[in-house]
Amino acid sequence: MKKKSLKAFLSFLLSATIFIAMSQTVFAATSTDVILSVNKPGAGTVNATSLNVRETPSTTANVIGSLSNGTKVMLVARTSSGGTDWDRVLFYKTSTGQYLYGYVARNYINESSLNYYTAVHTAGGNLNMRSGPSTDSSTILSLSNGTVVPEYSFSGTWSHVLYATKEGYLNALYIIRTHY
Repeated sequence: MKKKSLKAFLSFLLSATIFIAMSQTVFAATSTDVILSVNKPGAGTVNATSLNVRETPSTTANVIGSLSNGTKVMLVARTSSGGTDWDRVLFYKTSTGQYLYGYVARNYINESSLNYYTAVHTAGGNLNMRSGPSTDSSTILSLSNGTVVPEYSFSGTWSHVLYATKEGYLNALYIIRTHY
């Protein structure tokens, strides 16, 4: 009899904790408000005609790519070096067809104000990121289980997200949304 009471109490306590956590006021965060990481990414838009992506956070480092004005990019870390503030980014290099990490000068990035980031949660397989909020929309790429991406918005059963420099939609049945 005591086991049932303990289980009921623990179940109630867990439910109450989840309810309280979900009832908190939602606010828009920028990545300056949070610690960025591959597990908690941010997003920004390039504000320069052409922005060099460098191998390391230095103005003398090798240029490994460039991003054009208006390109949205995934931010995964922050650092300062040589008097310059840098964002570590994940971007898609079209010429090689590779996703690469590199560094861009922070003063050329306009940060997006985001509320959530999203993790792919499948039974071990990949999740298709689609061009629109429908299973009829074309597949842009497939994200592996556990991949974390910044979320722009959520509507119905679809999450509008960014992976590297590509925008798309993920089906909400296969993601876990987390507030910044």
